Amino acid sequence: MAITLVGTVTTAEGSGPHPTIGHTVPSGADILAVRYSHFDQTITACNWNGSEVVANRIANIANSDRASIRSLVSPTATTANVTGTFSANNDYTIGVAAYDGVDTANAHGNTGSDS
Repeated sequence: MAITLVGTVTTAEGSGPHPTIGHTVPSGADILAVRYSHFDQTITACNWNGSEVVANRIANIANSDRASIRSLVSPTATTANVTGTFSANNDYTIGVAAYDGVDTANAHGNTGSDS
Protein backbone atom coordinates (compact mmCIF):
# COMPACT_ATOMS: atom_id res chain seq x y z
CA MET A 1 0.00 0.00 0.00
CA ALA A 2 1.32 3.45 -0.88
CA ILE A 3 1.72 6.12 1.76
CA THR A 4 -0.36 9.17 0.83
CA LEU A 5 -0.95 12.62 2.25
CA VAL A 6 -4.50 13.03 3.59
CA GLY A 7 -5.89 16.51 3.98
CA THR A 8 -3.60 19.49 3.72
CA VAL A 9 -0.21 20.53 5.04
CA THR A 10 -0.39 23.34 7.58
CA THR A 11 2.58 25.63 8.24
CA ALA A 12 3.33 28.52 10.57
CA GLU A 13 6.25 30.57 11.80
CA GLY A 14 6.78 32.78 14.79
CA SER A 15 8.73 33.18 17.98
CA GLY A 16 8.09 32.35 21.58
CA PRO A 17 8.24 29.39 23.94
CA HIS A 18 4.76 27.97 23.18
CA PRO A 19 4.12 27.52 19.44
CA THR A 20 0.57 26.55 18.50
CA ILE A 21 -0.81 25.67 15.07
CA GLY A 22 -4.33 24.62 14.10
CA HIS A 23 -4.69 21.58 11.84
CA THR A 24 -7.36 19.17 10.63
CA VAL A 25 -6.65 15.42 10.72
CA PRO A 26 -9.14 13.67 8.43
CA SER A 27 -10.78 10.35 9.28
CA GLY A 28 -8.57 7.42 8.30
CA ALA A 29 -5.22 9.10 8.93
CA ASP A 30 -2.63 6.61 10.18
CA ILE A 31 0.00 9.07 11.37
CA LEU A 32 0.40 12.76 12.19
CA ALA A 33 3.82 14.24 11.41
CA VAL A 34 5.08 17.51 12.89
CA ARG A 35 8.27 19.17 11.68
CA TYR A 36 9.91 21.91 13.74
CA SER A 37 12.82 24.11 12.67
CA HIS A 38 14.10 26.26 15.49
CA PHE A 39 17.08 28.34 16.54
CA ASP A 40 19.14 27.61 19.64
CA GLN A 41 16.44 25.91 21.74
CA THR A 42 15.05 22.46 22.43
CA ILE A 43 11.49 21.15 22.34
CA THR A 44 10.40 19.84 25.71
CA ALA A 45 6.82 18.86 24.76
CA CYS A 46 4.50 18.49 21.77
CA ASN A 47 0.80 17.54 21.89
CA TRP A 48 -2.11 17.03 19.51
CA ASN A 49 -5.72 17.74 20.47
CA GLY A 50 -4.81 18.74 24.01
CA SER A 51 -3.44 15.49 25.41
CA GLU A 52 -2.13 13.18 22.68
CA VAL A 53 1.68 13.21 22.92
CA VAL A 54 3.51 13.67 19.63
CA ALA A 55 6.79 11.80 20.23
CA ASN A 56 10.22 12.85 19.00
CA ARG A 57 11.49 10.63 16.18
CA ILE A 58 14.38 12.40 14.49
CA ALA A 59 16.47 15.29 15.75
CA ASN A 60 19.27 17.06 13.92
CA ILE A 61 21.50 19.65 15.50
CA ALA A 62 24.00 21.73 13.56
CA ASN A 63 25.53 24.53 15.62
CA SER A 64 22.51 26.41 16.95
CA ASP A 65 20.16 25.63 14.02
CA ARG A 66 17.96 22.70 14.96
CA ALA A 67 15.23 20.60 13.39
CA SER A 68 13.09 17.76 14.64
CA ILE A 69 10.39 15.50 13.26
CA ARG A 70 7.76 14.20 15.66
CA SER A 71 4.91 11.81 14.99
CA LEU A 72 1.76 10.34 16.47
CA VAL A 73 0.34 7.00 15.30
CA SER A 74 -3.47 6.84 14.98
CA PRO A 75 -4.23 10.49 15.84
CA THR A 76 -7.78 11.49 16.69
CA ALA A 77 -9.56 12.71 13.55
CA THR A 78 -10.64 16.27 14.36
CA THR A 79 -9.73 19.92 13.95
CA ALA A 80 -7.50 20.90 16.86
CA ASN A 81 -4.13 22.41 17.77
CA VAL A 82 -0.62 21.08 17.80
CA THR A 83 1.01 22.75 20.79
CA GLY A 84 4.66 22.77 21.69
CA THR A 85 6.89 23.92 24.50
CA PHE A 86 10.37 25.26 23.73
CA SER A 87 13.22 25.87 26.13
CA ALA A 88 13.70 29.46 24.91
CA ASN A 89 11.88 32.38 23.30
CA ASN A 90 13.40 32.16 19.79
CA ASP A 91 12.16 31.89 16.19
CA TYR A 92 10.60 28.71 14.79
CA THR A 93 8.74 27.27 11.82
CA ILE A 94 6.27 24.37 12.02
CA GLY A 95 4.79 22.05 9.41
CA VAL A 96 2.00 19.55 10.14
CA ALA A 97 0.66 16.77 7.89
CA ALA A 98 -1.32 13.52 8.18
CA TYR A 99 -0.70 10.37 6.15
CA ASP A 100 -2.57 7.18 5.25
CA GLY A 101 -1.12 3.83 4.22
CA VAL A 102 1.39 3.67 7.07
CA ASP A 103 2.04 0.32 8.75
CA THR A 104 0.95 1.46 12.23
CA ALA A 105 2.50 -1.61 13.89
CA ASN A 106 5.92 -0.52 12.59
CA ALA A 107 5.30 3.11 11.73
CA HIS A 108 8.74 4.41 12.61
CA GLY A 109 11.10 1.63 11.57
CA ASN A 110 14.67 2.47 12.48
CA THR A 111 15.17 6.04 13.64
CA GLY A 112 18.35 8.05 14.06
CA SER A 113 19.76 9.53 17.20
CA ASP A 114 20.74 13.00 18.29
CA SER A 115 24.52 12.70 18.18
